[in-house]
Amino acid sequence: MTATEQNERRLDRARTEADPPKPRNKTNRDLATELSVPAHVIDPTKFRLEKLQEMASAQDIPLTKIVPNVDAGWVGKQKGLLQVLWGRGWIDVSRLDDQAITKKYDAGAVDEELSLQCLMESCLDFANEITELQSMGEKMGVRVILTTKFHAEMAGEGIEYLWGVSKLWYPSKPLKLKSKKASFLQLVRGCLDPKLITKEKVRSFSKRARSYICAYYAFEHTKQNINNNDKETINHDEIALLSCAIEYEKIEQM
Repeated sequence: MTATEQNERRLDRARTEADPPKPRNKTNRDLATELSVPAHVIDPTKFRLEKLQEMASAQDIPLTKIVPNVDAGWVGKQKGLLQVLWGRGWIDVSRLDDQAITKKYDAGAVDEELSLQCLMESCLDFANEITELQSMGEKMGVRVILTTKFHAEMAGEGIEYLWGVSKLWYPSKPLKLKSKKASFLQLVRGCLDPKLITKEKVRSFSKRARSYICAYYAFEHTKQNINNNDKETINHDEIALLSCAIEYEKIEQM
């Protein structure tokens, strides 16, 4: 695209086709805006489209609108993966038609050279970028270590299991204990009472979390070497760790 074409496509422009624009159905937001009055503003997310159309028909409000045919410009629009990678020089022009967000071979494996997502993840500024939570932690002088999603056992000492015990105990109490502030606060303190969170439970959950960590470590650092018959690279500590780690089937059951 030349510089002149880029400048011509900056802003939205009406099409010059002979076909007139066709009427389109109004959306929930359009109908809610027309039905709302200063004393009663309608939230479009709380009504189904059929209900809003029924309310509009009762007030003789048209259900359709004429939308002109417009070619969208690029000013104010977000850049896509292809455009960002193009500007960084990561796109092979000779294979432009083969690019995809996730390009796979016939066998199902991902082609990292043609997958836009893989190319973007390989950029250093994206690969080394910290999350917003980690950024806030640094400002507070706290180091935030992110573990695998949906695996609370990786947090360490089984703290998530203890929270689970408290969350199960709280709903079991009658509603009358939650109606007043004083009784509610007392009930919340009871969730962390040593009689509920006993030493035996703490040690049991810590052991369980430790078993998960040992298993994941063993899977990642030892299983691959064993499958490759590269036993010389496995030290005795890793072999012992693999032997004490619980089996994959038990992890699934847990």
